[in-house]
Amino acid sequence: MAACTASVFINRPPAEVFAFCADPHNDPTWQAGLVRHESLGDGPFQAGASWTEVRLLSGRQQRVGVTVTQYAPTQSVEFTAELGGLSAEGDLQFEPLGAGTRVTQHMRFRGRGLLALVAPFIAHQTARELRTNLDALQRVLAPSAPQSRQAVRPA
Repeated sequence: MAACTASVFINRPPAEVFAFCADPHNDPTWQAGLVRHESLGDGPFQAGASWTEVRLLSGRQQRVGVTVTQYAPTQSVEFTAELGGLSAEGDLQFEPLGAGTRVTQHMRFRGRGLLALVAPFIAHQTARELRTNLDALQRVLAPSAPQSRQAVRPA
């Protein structure tokens, strides 16, 4: 399974950061590859919630089915995503750090058939997108704070 991870520090309490990130209605403000949501209800956003995202992947708009698999308020959100023969498991972790929050996102990819060969390439592309998205999240939630982040690392 191909994987990637990125982290960022946000100078806001975990409950505030979690509440913002756990609501998919906020995704367009910090996720660069998201074109739009489809079938996104009004909540509640908890384990079992699902919707379709249209994302820009390799220059093309693709429909991705997303399902929340675990939801632990102020701590983590885990989800799966499906796109044809490619599946992803991801999570956002919210760790108290001083007066702020370290947000860490992990993504793991598994391809079926020939897509198993491209899963490492997709993880590499996604690593850059995670970094971009977490930087944007930091700018949205703590715009005056100096940037403090950890390097993107393949897992």
